[in-house]
Amino acid sequence: MSLPNIPMKTKGGKVFWNTMCEANGWKIQQNMITKHARILNSSDVRVAWGTMAGMLKAFDRYNELQNKY
Repeated sequence: MSLPNIPMKTKGGKVFWNTMCEANGWKIQQNMITKHARILNSSDVRVAWGTMAGMLKAFDRYNELQNKY
């Protein structure tokens, strides 16, 4: 599940976050405490957040679009 998001600059997840996968500079990270996930773009701006399953689906869609253009 993806939740409503306000794009927000982050510090890149150096504390409390594990990077689960990365492609084209984009990352899926999972919070070590709450276990929710987020997607960061190559500028470390949060573009989506929610459950890990929801972020994996969204990440696949982002990658499809990037590869398409």
